[in-house]
Amino acid sequence: MKNCNKDPVKLKLSLLNIVEHYKNNHEHCSELSRCKTDSNYEPTKYLIKDPKAEMLLGRALMNTQVYKSPTDYVHCMDSYYVESFNNAILQYHDKRINFSKQVYILRTNLAVLDWNEHVNRQTTSLKTVQDAKNPRRQVKVKVLKRKSYNMWSEIWDQLVQIYLDL
Repeated sequence: MKNCNKDPVKLKLSLLNIVEHYKNNHEHCSELSRCKTDSNYEPTKYLIKDPKAEMLLGRALMNTQVYKSPTDYVHCMDSYYVESFNNAILQYHDKRINFSKQVYILRTNLAVLDWNEHVNRQTTSLKTVQDAKNPRRQVKVKVLKRKSYNMWSEIWDQLVQIYLDL
């Protein structure tokens, strides 16, 4: 949905391209897709070789609500940033503690500052960890740069300035 540029026809074509993608034909895949950007790309799912399976997948895609009403879905976006912000908020707001209104607002503002400063941290490397759901499976996980907390010195400078202006 993010690659359709708010065009319902493009959205429908990209849905139909799923069949071709699973046949290992990446001619019409998005230029941003891993199958086009990663030279070492190997499909992780089974490839479709049976024409009957191809027809069934195509029919299933055409029966989805997204395919039938693409204009309702062209503005969709992923929820990564919302989920990331909710996670950051929970670091400052314990669900089991009732804060006064002033403290609640203060903690919310600190969470916003923290999230804004660290939302798109760069990765330093990848590490291999054991998958919790499948212990025999090894998963590559991004190692993020350490948090910088430069905001604290800026907040302190502003507080000192406010105190000096009194």
